[in-house]
Parts: sequence; structure tokens; C-alpha cells
Amino acid sequence: MKSRYFLWLAISLALHACQSNHSPIEPHTPVAEQDLPLQDIVEHLVSDSPADIGVAIIGPDHDTVMIHGNKPYKMQSVAKFPQALKLLKLVDEGKYPADYHLKVTDRDIKQRTYSTLLKDHPDVPFELTIREALEYSVGQSDNVTSNMIFDLDGGPQEVESFVHGLGIRDMGINVDYWHLNDSTAYYNWSTPLAMARLLDLYDQGKILSPENHQMLWQVMANGPSGKNRLRGKLPEDVVVAHKTGTGNTDDNTGRIMALNDVGIIELPDHRHIVIAVFVSDSFAGEEATASLIADIGQAAYDYYLKKKQ
Repeated sequence: MKSRYFLWLAISLALHACQSNHSPIEPHTPVAEQDLPLQDIVEHLVSDSPADIGVAIIGPDHDTVMIHGNKPYKMQSVAKFPQALKLLKLVDEGKYPADYHLKVTDRDIKQRTYSTLLKDHPDVPFELTIREALEYSVGQSDNVTSNMIFDLDGGPQEVESFVHGLGIRDMGINVDYWHLNDSTAYYNWSTPLAMARLLDLYDQGKILSPENHQMLWQVMANGPSGKNRLRGKLPEDVVVAHKTGTGNTDDNTGRIMALNDVGIIELPDHRHIVIAVFVSDSFAGEEATASLIADIGQAAYDYYLKKKQ
């Protein structure tokens, strides 16, 4: 897997070096209102973007739309979704009881990485239920909690092996969030199609028990992060169960390493749209890049809303 990673890294760096004109994302005409295939609509949305964009959409009838669907992208915190699946699968298998508590210590809290734990729990040590841990790691993208879940999972590569065992090979998970930085971010990667397929397996109920499936769904649907991405231009009552990922921004060039959102959009008739959007090396600014992700989510929603069963 690592030889493939290094080949991908070399190609990505070469393409990045060749970029010269970084114009902002221009507003697009409302092509979603026209009777065009969703593939054409999404291609139009991303066509002028100063970024490397990968998209995979699996519709309610399992039709598939892809832009760079088989190209690897940095996951960032999107990797917390397969990590959560692995933990809940271990609960289903009886390795951990459903009422298991994670013990958070001073050593955990002192990790130099993003966390909101201390704000909510000033008195250390303390304990978290599995659901509370997922609400932090998945819902709030808390890195300390995520590292603790990696420990329960057996480490990042155990999560990777779990995903591969589901038949999804084009995903790599090799570093925890304690050691994730600009130079190691490439070790946690996925193609858009692989992530969409993982979401689809989860959505079909083929990975977790009904109880843990529903728990994760609620965590992903109610989390506060990424409200301006996939769900950003959808009606407020639309349910979006999703996981975001965000890389660093270069202060000198404005380059955003990664801005991602993957998840499941529920239509009013309860049909589901699986969607994965990975944006790498964007020079458009965070607001415009997030808006583009929202445009793709809105386009998919509007398209399938019109396309009744």
C-alpha cells in the first residue's frame, strides 16, 4: 500500500507544482434547474474551480456519478468515520460492552492537538461513554477522543484492515491524530468512490447492528461541524448524516490542503443519497470552497428530488 501511496504523492506534488493561475471560484448558472444528467451538472460546478476536486455520488437507485472518483485524496478527519465503524463493530462482537466507559487522563488531555474536552470537562480524570466519545470524535472532530478510539480499535492499521475486509481496498489509514501533520496527512487517504461505497454499506445496514447503526446515524446527523458544506444550501429540515475533514491553510499562498465532507442525504420520501466530496489544494478560500461543496450537495438533492421512484 505504501508504494502506491508514494507514487500518488509524487504525481500530486508534480501537479501542484504546475499550477499557476489561482482565480477564485466564480458563481455558476443554476444548471440544476435544467434537465441535465447529474454528471453534467457536477462537472459544470467544478469546471472552473482552482482546486483538485474528487466527487462520488451513489443515488437512491445506485446510479453513480464520479469526478476523479478513483483518485486518492487526503481524508483528514473523514477517517473518523471508518474509525467509528470499527469501534462499534467491536461492540457488536462483544469485545467491549455497550456500557463501556473511556477513561480520560492528564496524558490524554495534554496531547498537542485539537480538542474541546477540557472546556467541557475541566476536572481530570473523567469518563466518557462510547456514545459521548463518538459525539466528540465524529460530531465535533475532537482529536484526543479519536486517538483514544484508535487505541480501542487496535491502532490505525487495524481500522484499515477492517475496511479492506469489507471489500473496500482503495483506502489507507496509517497515522493517528497525535502524529497527523502536513507531511503525514497523505498516509490517511481514500478515493471518493471507496468512501462512497463504505458509506453505502453502512447505509444498507450491512456493517453494524441496528442499535449501533442508529447511534452513529444520530451522531453524524446532529454534529455541529461543517454546517456550511454538504448541508449548507439544503432546506433546514433535511437530514444529513456526514463527517467533515479539514487540512491546514498555507498563510503565504492561501492554499488549503484539504476541505472535505462525506455523508448521506435523506430525501423527503426517505430515499438516501450517498455523497463524498474531497477538495485538495484549493486556492479559493475556505468560504468559497465550502460553498462549492454545498453546491454539489444541493445539486444532488435537487436532482433526485425531481427523479421520483
